[in-house]
Amino acid sequence: MSILTLLSLPSILYFFAHNHSDNFFWKLELGNLGFATSLCLDTPLGVGKVSVDCPSGKIAEIIDFGVIPHNAKIMDTCLQNNETRKCEVVFDWETVRQKIIDLCFEKDDCVFDVNEFIKNDGHKACISDFSWFFIQVFCKIDEVEIHSR
Repeated sequence: MSILTLLSLPSILYFFAHNHSDNFFWKLELGNLGFATSLCLDTPLGVGKVSVDCPSGKIAEIIDFGVIPHNAKIMDTCLQNNETRKCEVVFDWETVRQKIIDLCFEKDDCVFDVNEFIKNDGHKACISDFSWFFIQVFCKIDEVEIHSR
């Protein structure tokens, strides 16, 4: 038992360093330290509408987003890779990132039409109705929700 305590000591010290509550017992519980989940969503470009919905907490950070071309060998991805980098020409990335932040940041959910962001002069495999838009976000639990748990 004391070995487990020693191994968890760095986590306990980190948790104590942040003032989560004045309740003494709350400080002894490590539970959820703030982020609820990392959420990955993908939608065919033919559908267009992307709905980001945090099951718990609010959208706190956009980790990555992009387009998976319809002829990609690896279709199950939520981060940029060699397949998705072929589609970088489809977006003005910083503009799209800022628009998604404006629409979604610190909200429980948001919906946007990814086709509004696409340049029609992109690679055909990237702008097909059978290509996929993906987005990965962090959902963060706010202080009020943490204290109510």
